Amino acid sequence: MSAHPRPPAPMRPISRVFRARQITADIARDGAAACDDRGPWWSTIEAAHAAATSPEAAEQAAAPAVALCSTCPEGGPDGRCALRASLDSYDGLAAGEAWVDGRPRSVAGRPRRRGGSWKRAS
Repeated sequence: MSAHPRPPAPMRPISRVFRARQITADIARDGAAACDDRGPWWSTIEAAHAAATSPEAAEQAAAPAVALCSTCPEGGPDGRCALRASLDSYDGLAAGEAWVDGRPRSVAGRPRRRGGSWKRAS
């Protein structure tokens, strides 16, 4: 028998999904998010952004959400909202940016749909 005890087995890393859920629960519990209790409004803004047919239209559609995010303590690239969007591979608007597969994009940069492109206005 050795004089030194064996080190403990390494812990299994927390999954991205579990961590995203944990952050979402923390944000909801704290109640500090500017978008708290605005689910239907937020969904409408995201749908308008996703349906935009040009970068200008996408920027205009996202403007209300971006303005709200600019006042939020959870917003910004280092905030919990951005962390949650990244971990959750989020598609939509969060932390003042558009997110595609958990990666931040300019709200005017490209549509929300993965692999999508801007439609030409008829």
